[in-house]
Amino acid sequence: LDEADQMLNMGFAPQIDTLMGQIRPDRQMVMFSATWAEAVEGLASRYFDRPLKVAINKADDQNANKAVTQLVWLVPDASER
Repeated sequence: LDEADQMLNMGFAPQIDTLMGQIRPDRQMVMFSATWAEAVEGLASRYFDRPLKVAINKADDQNANKAVTQLVWLVPDASER
């Protein structure tokens, strides 16, 4: 799940529960979030056997990493992609 915290904030918890219930238990699952809110941590502990958290920032820093640069290229025509 990408941006699981935003999905929870927007009220998609029932849909997440439905989705997670459809995944085979022998499959690997990954959750991504720029911030790791308590609700996301609870979601991970509920569905993962041994959740592993990889953090780029300090654990108490809930801000996105400022060292990451995002670039956007606007392509006017599909043939130029």
